[in-house]
Amino acid sequence: MFNPAGLSVKIKYSDGSYGDEVAYGTANADQFTFNPTLDTALKTSDEKVTVTYAEKTADIKIKVNKKTPVVPENPTVEKLRLKQIRLRQSIKKAIN
Repeated sequence: MFNPAGLSVKIKYSDGSYGDEVAYGTANADQFTFNPTLDTALKTSDEKVTVTYAEKTADIKIKVNKKTPVVPENPTVEKLRLKQIRLRQSIKKAIN
């Protein structure tokens, strides 16, 4: 999902002037729209998010990385024993 935290927009008018910078937040979230919507999971094929504010749109280029699963370590008795020995050694060093 796209997270708009920290997003701010500044509208450029046809005469070349700019409006005030507006930061996205809870107070004005209803004035912004996003495509894909904020509750849509992004896919690796998604390349942009379109933001609309005050009837003006802008595309934000994005890159969605493939989710890498975290594989928990499978502790063995030998690994736990080694950790226990290292812990004892560091405690002895701290005491001495």
